[in-house]
Amino acid sequence: MRCNVRDKKTGRAIDIESAPLIGITMGCPVGIGPEVALKYLWQAAGEGPGAVIIGDREVLVSTARRLGLPAVICDWQPGQPLRSGSINVYQTVDADAVLNPRKLRYGCPNRQTGLAMVSYIKAAVRLLRAGHLSAMATCPITKAALHEAGYDYPGHTEMLAHLFKAEEFAMMMAGKSLKVTLATIHQSLASVAAGLTTEVICDLIDLSARSLRRDFAVRNPRLAVAALNPHAGEGGMFGDEEERIIAPAIARAQAMGWQVEGPFPPDTIFNKAAAGDFDLVVCMYHDQGLIPFKLLHFADGVNVTIGLPYVRTSVDHGTAYDIAGKGTASPVSLKAAVEMAAMIAENRRKYGAECSLSPSPSPVRQGRLIAFEGIDGSGKSTQIELLAETLRGEGFEVLLTREPTDSSYGRRIRELYSHREAVSHEEELELFIADRRQHVAEVINPALESGKIVLTDRYFLSTAAYQGANGLDPDDILRRNNFAPSPDLALILEVPPSLSVARIRQGRGETPNDFEQEDYLTKVAAVFAGLTGDYIRRLPGTGDLDAVRLRIWQAVKEILPPAQGL
Repeated sequence: MRCNVRDKKTGRAIDIESAPLIGITMGCPVGIGPEVALKYLWQAAGEGPGAVIIGDREVLVSTARRLGLPAVICDWQPGQPLRSGSINVYQTVDADAVLNPRKLRYGCPNRQTGLAMVSYIKAAVRLLRAGHLSAMATCPITKAALHEAGYDYPGHTEMLAHLFKAEEFAMMMAGKSLKVTLATIHQSLASVAAGLTTEVICDLIDLSARSLRRDFAVRNPRLAVAALNPHAGEGGMFGDEEERIIAPAIARAQAMGWQVEGPFPPDTIFNKAAAGDFDLVVCMYHDQGLIPFKLLHFADGVNVTIGLPYVRTSVDHGTAYDIAGKGTASPVSLKAAVEMAAMIAENRRKYGAECSLSPSPSPVRQGRLIAFEGIDGSGKSTQIELLAETLRGEGFEVLLTREPTDSSYGRRIRELYSHREAVSHEEELELFIADRRQHVAEVINPALESGKIVLTDRYFLSTAAYQGANGLDPDDILRRNNFAPSPDLALILEVPPSLSVARIRQGRGETPNDFEQEDYLTKVAAVFAGLTGDYIRRLPGTGDLDAVRLRIWQAVKEILPPAQGL
């Protein structure tokens, strides 16, 4: 990682190649996230871990002006060193994430701010996967705007687990005096007992202990398990979950070799842990752990998602809409989150746990697969050529390909351009799938295995959109394309269908074919708009050619390996 970091005691610069670089996601744009991120970096003044804000530059500029911070806010790009004396910002380029600060109202989130805060999180995930960041520290989001934006996750933790494809994960609240993990998180108190099983508790003990050892460098972790009921059930008088569920989980974890005790009465165990008798308390439900934790670490507590293949910490507070925009928010929790993220990243590096806490992390693909998608006339064929030229100029080996291919299946598909009625919709779909099977086996997979950057003009998202516009089920089409490797990045260039048809007429000087009629393209665009996937980026395809090219290049740099000199 390349960043500017100075030792607090000596004032000397630390090796910028090895120092951790932390990505701070801005959180909800109308909450206190922008304010605490700016305050933290301004007060840090180059000390502590190197960090870049992933968010909206104009929102941050507006916030700095409101706070009276004379900060220099500069753009940062993946692979670049941080600019000394400035607040470095990575501006996401998603079409639905661009905000106008003058139209925002503090404390009033909406669908657009929800889409924006999700785009910051997804950008951080991509930068982590590509090796441009060591860890991410997240500012708070609002679950209501998350849902309004179309993302049905209970919260940050569950969303990141999905994006990282983590099967085992948990929330840890970490401070200097106390650490807790939770067997159940965001659910009603009435449903907690039914959600507890011996397997759930034992798995959490195991994951918590492994995290203490690898993330916090605790060689021999000591864990306590809190009971569910008052007085640990008092021999079954106040409930039997301790004897029936919790004690067997502890016994099973002890058999695995972990130093774990309990179940302890919840009204005494946290005092013992804070006094140093235990390194962590495994709790049965949300408030059981968070009430004592916040009593001790209200200002400097850190939320750590354990079990992820990459390091993620978060502030231990919400969006605080009641004080948003008033300039009174404290950056203390964010400071603690960034410093803990850097510490965990360094511990994982030392103990060989950078890849995952899971026993068998997924293999890393050597090459990169980038698909250009969108309706006809969106400009993708022009832009894919420009991207290939840029990549080659940066020293990458590039394979430029397209679908339909020049195989016998591809040629048959092209014959249908003016005679689609010659086959049924299902037969047409089968031709596209057969063409893609051959394309993947003979062209795409060999190129990826050799480390090339593969650029394909159309891929399976186009099949889902175009055949979906004929009445076939897009989800079923995607399932039937499971044989094809998912792209590292799928760029959907968005333009109005009327403009695309005008471009076709003007550019080629010919009448649009059966695939290029405006009514049909309107349906295709609607299907494209409904497609979801972690790898999908939607970018406006309108405006100046170079402006579109720059948006694409910024998105592509997120997923390129840093070893290529970018």
